[in-house]
Amino acid sequence: MKLRRSLRRLRHWRAFAEFRDPVANEKSLGALLSLLKGAHVAIVGNAQSLLDTSYGDEIDQHDVVLRLNRGLIKVPAAQGTRTDILGG
Repeated sequence: MKLRRSLRRLRHWRAFAEFRDPVANEKSLGALLSLLKGAHVAIVGNAQSLLDTSYGDEIDQHDVVLRLNRGLIKVPAAQGTRTDILGG
């Protein structure tokens, strides 16, 4: 449950590289790494080839679903339905 509460706080976390301040980078990355430690993480991009698969259920079964490149869900059966962290 602690993981889920923390994910809600980081729901639309942006890539730490966007911060110009190195101290903010380190704090942001440290918070993210401590949150993800020991978790099963699905990292999902927005490749067109993913749309021809049926990985949706497998993606959603992970503890954390991180979507990159602001990938929008077009085919839930292929891409899953969850987004815990949205990376830029």
